[in-house]
Amino acid sequence: MEQLLLTGEVEAKAAILSKIREIFGGKRVSKVLLVNPPDIASEEFNFGAALQKRCYAYPPYGPMLLADVLRKSGYEPEIVDLNYHVIKSAVESGGKMDYDAEWKGLLARKIDEFKPDAVGITCMFTMTHDSFVRVCSEVAGRELPIIVGGVHVSNDTERVLRSINYEKLIACSYESEVAFQKLLETTNGHGDELYQVSVISGGKYYSLEERKAPEPDDLNRIPAYELVDISNYSSVGTIGSFTALLEPGTRVATVLSNKGCRAMCTFCSVRSFNGMGVRQRSVESVADEIELLARKYGVKHIMWLDDDLFFNEKRTIELFQEIKRRNLGITWDASNGVIAAACKPGIIEAAAESGCIGMFFGIESGNPKILLDIKKPGTVDNFRNAASLLRKYPKIFSRGFLMLGFPHESLGMMLDTMNLALELDLDWYALNILQPLPSTPIYKAMVKEGLIEDKLQTKETRFMIGPHGKQNTVEHKKEVKKFINSFESGDLDAEPTSEQLMDIWFYMNYKINYERVMNIKERERLLKIVKQMRYICDVVTSGHALANMTLAACELNAGNIEDAKRRMELVEKQLMESEYWRDKFEAFGLYSRLYEIKSSLKSDIPLFSNSG
Repeated sequence: MEQLLLTGEVEAKAAILSKIREIFGGKRVSKVLLVNPPDIASEEFNFGAALQKRCYAYPPYGPMLLADVLRKSGYEPEIVDLNYHVIKSAVESGGKMDYDAEWKGLLARKIDEFKPDAVGITCMFTMTHDSFVRVCSEVAGRELPIIVGGVHVSNDTERVLRSINYEKLIACSYESEVAFQKLLETTNGHGDELYQVSVISGGKYYSLEERKAPEPDDLNRIPAYELVDISNYSSVGTIGSFTALLEPGTRVATVLSNKGCRAMCTFCSVRSFNGMGVRQRSVESVADEIELLARKYGVKHIMWLDDDLFFNEKRTIELFQEIKRRNLGITWDASNGVIAAACKPGIIEAAAESGCIGMFFGIESGNPKILLDIKKPGTVDNFRNAASLLRKYPKIFSRGFLMLGFPHESLGMMLDTMNLALELDLDWYALNILQPLPSTPIYKAMVKEGLIEDKLQTKETRFMIGPHGKQNTVEHKKEVKKFINSFESGDLDAEPTSEQLMDIWFYMNYKINYERVMNIKERERLLKIVKQMRYICDVVTSGHALANMTLAACELNAGNIEDAKRRMELVEKQLMESEYWRDKFEAFGLYSRLYEIKSSLKSDIPLFSNSG
């Protein structure tokens, strides 16, 4: 189909076509190696987290979809997942491995054995940038053509290309199942239909912005699972946020049932990457994929990758009913979150009956003005209704996403968020400090106001929590900054500084999670919390005195006296060894609670009622 191009686009297309000819020199592309880089650079990798099997080991869903497209179009694709490989090697070697040598060695072997004509390298997360650039550099050393893509590349394409600084480099941004295929067709002399392709040529950046997303029928494809070790990903790392609820050894995989999101949240890059609206796969296609994973690969749990899983109530209920009808014996979770306003009784009932064990929903803020400013598709009342509905299904572990540090967010607005979280009383919350991503409306607005610098964002985007999170670094610093409670000492109408945000984050996390769950009385809910707290204490973090004290209280409440005593011994040891935790216990008045638990243990009387 002939494209109608404006003058600037004509120039860009001509430059890109010339660059393609220069890169490939008329050589036909047949073999394509698709590479998933390690999530994090070697100096940031947490070996302790790897040994606890806590590093994120998500299967490379995008490259697997792309491989299926390429294979059915006559190309020969292979996938090398360097992230899975380094995590697996760290676990198997007991942490005694050379991180960079491991992934470099595997990449070199794959290139030597497969002899690709081009290498596609993805970068999903901004924090992966440094690792991604190093992988590109290794491939560039072989003088192979490189095609890069993924969310991070799409968010800041020109600066990413310039940071790689390689002549045989092309970016194929956004959803690229169609665009990548069209690029290869052009390379092989079959037309010149190009979409969402960018290059640096002669020092100048050229980009074709017109997109070509997969047509509805093209969405009904199953990723090329046979090209990766899909059965073993969850045996070396973590997939999703509900691992604590699964039986040890449960095989986990990911599935995507639709693309895009109806929301327009200003901090989110989904709309930028996927475009407007939501495009859905057929119910049959999704169920077929889950059945393949269950029957052929032994997968027993699914994490949905969807950003708007509950889009279209009728179709969502049909999907869950079809999963139940096929009797596949799987459970599932919605770790990516669901829209609270879409939590309707019929959907939640069907979710529970089809195997849902946990779901997040996005709250972000408890302040109505902030919710309007960030264009959140929900109100405080929507959140209340969703929380009330989920309480009717105690087997579903309810979690909420919360965020701090929005532009012009005052201490009082943050207090609204904390108070709403306490009121909703979900099972757990994930609290993060805003990390504005390039291409998002909030990033552009903050740059315009001078609140942030417009530059390539890399390490700044680390979350507070997770295997490589900022909080882990803070807890293990030798110098301890004395905690200050800004809610008590500050003006609630004032905007906190970036330095204050760390203390605010810790205080809110303590109040909405640890302090709150120590008082849970309902038996079924308590048992879920005990599993969660054991996972936090034994897998997520080591030496966490607050988590261990919280677990001691929960074990005591559940009647597990000896387990509670063992946890209290750990707390006392950790307090003796850590100035950081002594400071927090003193600031929060936790020593009195500590002595209360110890007193109850001495008399073997549970702290709380064991009824409910």
